[in-house]
Amino acid sequence: MYLKSLRMVCGSQRSLKWAVAAVAVCCLLLICPVSGLVAESVPQEVRIAVLALRGNANTLKTWQATADYLNARIPGYRFRIIPYDFKTIGPAAQRGDYDFVIANSSIYIELEALYGVTRIATLQGLSPGRTATLFGGVIFCRTDRNDITTVSDLRGKTFGAVEQNSFGGWRMAWREFHAARIDPFRDFRQLEFIGTHDGVVQAVQERKIDAGTARSGILENMAKEGTINLADFKIIHQQHHDQFNLLHSTRLYPEWPFARLRQTNDNLAQKVSIALLSMQPEDKAAQTAGIHGWTTPHDYTDVHELFKELKIGPYRDYGMITLAMVLRQYLYPIIAGLVFVLLLVLFAVFMLRLNDRLNRTTRELEKALTELGEAQSQIYQKEKMASIGQLAAGVAHEINNPMGFITSNLGALDKYVGRLTEYISAVDQALQQCDDATVDIPVQEARKRLKIDRILDDAHQLIAESQDGAERVRRIVQDLKSFSRVDQAETALVDLNESLETTINMAWNELKYVAELQRDFGDIPEVRCFPQQLNQVFLNLLVNAAHALGETRGVITVKTEQEGAWVLVSVSDTGCGMSEEVQRRIFEPFFTTKEVGKGTGLGLSISYDIIKKHGGTLEVASDLGRGSTFMVRLPTERSADE
Repeated sequence: MYLKSLRMVCGSQRSLKWAVAAVAVCCLLLICPVSGLVAESVPQEVRIAVLALRGNANTLKTWQATADYLNARIPGYRFRIIPYDFKTIGPAAQRGDYDFVIANSSIYIELEALYGVTRIATLQGLSPGRTATLFGGVIFCRTDRNDITTVSDLRGKTFGAVEQNSFGGWRMAWREFHAARIDPFRDFRQLEFIGTHDGVVQAVQERKIDAGTARSGILENMAKEGTINLADFKIIHQQHHDQFNLLHSTRLYPEWPFARLRQTNDNLAQKVSIALLSMQPEDKAAQTAGIHGWTTPHDYTDVHELFKELKIGPYRDYGMITLAMVLRQYLYPIIAGLVFVLLLVLFAVFMLRLNDRLNRTTRELEKALTELGEAQSQIYQKEKMASIGQLAAGVAHEINNPMGFITSNLGALDKYVGRLTEYISAVDQALQQCDDATVDIPVQEARKRLKIDRILDDAHQLIAESQDGAERVRRIVQDLKSFSRVDQAETALVDLNESLETTINMAWNELKYVAELQRDFGDIPEVRCFPQQLNQVFLNLLVNAAHALGETRGVITVKTEQEGAWVLVSVSDTGCGMSEEVQRRIFEPFFTTKEVGKGTGLGLSISYDIIKKHGGTLEVASDLGRGSTFMVRLPTERSADE
């Protein structure tokens, strides 16, 4: 049916043959997969990452012939060189951006540990006159740097390297510094990573840095290219090796490996390995790369030792015991220990709380005991003052009785002496009018012998002095009675100026020998208070002021004034003053700066409590070495009522 249709369309036998041929071709195309044909015509791309230690352009120039060599040896694939710098080659491996890698030995160790990279060949370098599978690092400075001859001389200098993960351009030199007990990150004045080996050499040549390090062979290659003059550079810590003739300062390590990534096809890796091992020195790839060729993978144990010694890369925690290791081996003992520690902590917390409660109870008991002692001392002091007041009142009462009749008798005696004087004067006048010499002469002689005239004069003076003394005794008794105030158990309106005057009289024996007393009494209203208690406060302040003067005579000033609804009483002295520490504690019970036996430390504490109970304040202001002022502030009658 299909042929009949074709015959009708073509209209001839010849046309039918062409149609049958066309159908045959279509069937053939359907049977043979088009994709296979396309695949055979388009080679698969294989990416080879190369560490660009001298820049991308130089890397492509050096290794492109190797890619061409592999393209010719392994058909069906197109090998391409991709340069990477020190910072990007690792992340690219993590992303799977390439299939093979040519890099320095230390970067290979890190890629091996992190991403499963495996070496399949080791580079054979060209040393003058021989091949080499080892290389090293060279530490150098300018020849004219006479201050740098050894590795130790690099302390305090500026130093340049390629990158932190550059093997020949940093890590080899770092290991030598470590062996010389030099910490380059601390002992160098500046450590600079320039990015390329050529850049380090140029920086040293241009005096931008004092010294630097690069891979062995770099100096020779740059001198061969005419970039530098090798005589301008001095090799520091230069080493010599029978199998290695390039300039170097470090130990020698295996050359760069050619490695495959984990995802690279095994069959392809085998073909690449065979092709590399078959490379001859006369091949363009070897000559362009400046190598003798490739050999079987070498042992990289020395590189691992460098990593361990510097504790970098996969050996960052080398020699350290990690938490994971401890947990894997001692999990159950650790759990038991933690449970025991937890119980111990709970017990310790319980004991601490119990101890805290005991401490609080002890502090409360000590505080109560202290308060009880203070109260007992204050009560004793008050009872003593009350006893003294009662005694003073009793003595005053007992003295008042004899002083009353003494004063009265002195008055009567003064009158009698006046009358006797008047009588004697009258007798004198009568005798003067009498002519009887027998009478007048004996009388005059007796008057002269008995010193009647002198006695009369002295009698009036003696009586006057006795009356003045009696009056003074009466005032003292009155002040003593006023000071004691035993008859006033309740508050009363008191003129503080009068109370101060009375207290001054009572303390005068303490004051008169050491101080000049100055009074500055203002016009103040009366204050409702317990007079005896305020007198006790004023007496304490005056006596303390006298004691503060010591043996040096000074000035004590007593001042009163009104300030709004308050009456202020201040007692100032020019004595020794007080430190800030003493001022903070001056009103504490039993605190005293006096010698043992001269003070109980209760006077100011009791005074403070008395003023506080009166609704007032007692404050102190002192300047060490210049004196002190105690200020009593009491409310007036009006403010107390309000």
